[in-house]
Amino acid sequence: MNISIAEVKARDVGWRCRLTKELPDTDIRVRYIEKIAYGNKQYYIVLERICGLSLSSLNRWIKDNAYTVQETVYMGSRQPYCHDVITIDTQKYIVPDLRYVGCYAVPPIRIRVGIARWVIICIENDNSYIKIFRKYYDEKITYVKSEVIRGRKAIDLDTKYVGEDLTVRQLELVRTAYNAGYYEYPRRASLDTLAKKIGIKPSSLSKVLRTSEKKIIGRFLFGNEDECI
Repeated sequence: MNISIAEVKARDVGWRCRLTKELPDTDIRVRYIEKIAYGNKQYYIVLERICGLSLSSLNRWIKDNAYTVQETVYMGSRQPYCHDVITIDTQKYIVPDLRYVGCYAVPPIRIRVGIARWVIICIENDNSYIKIFRKYYDEKITYVKSEVIRGRKAIDLDTKYVGEDLTVRQLELVRTAYNAGYYEYPRRASLDTLAKKIGIKPSSLSKVLRTSEKKIIGRFLFGNEDECI
């Protein structure tokens, strides 16, 4: 089995891009999208976190500019300028269609300064996801990069993000440490033993683990250590 990991960016692909373009301090992270049918219409339920503006400003902007939004439900605010929101709207989204070709958009989909960014995982590397992106966005695509994992061979994608914060390399090393018992008490594997097993310097492993741990703890405590920019 071949698995491909791709990063795709596109500009001006919906009201969230317009919002972040008009208000550059706004940072949107879409966590979940589902398509539903009601009557003879298609709707999309979107769960997201919107940061960088007050709740009143967000509400006013959606009312004046997001013409496709039918309903907005505010789930709460972690900080004065960071809000968890559910929207129901008629704007078409690419995520449900990606599933039909064996691809999955890893949350969150991040939108900043008019640019939406997806990380896509596909079972087979036949570039079907590109056809869907072209169908929806065509000339609005600004960046595409893909890497392939063949069989059980892992790849080091230092600039690729899986989940919210961790790179593939960070996620790989944290999982290895966890499975080896590094995080148990008492530890079943020391840092030196783990580094020797992986084949890197203990200082390098320590740096990666500490950086990863900070991101994981920050996300647990605050939603994300840099959630509101």
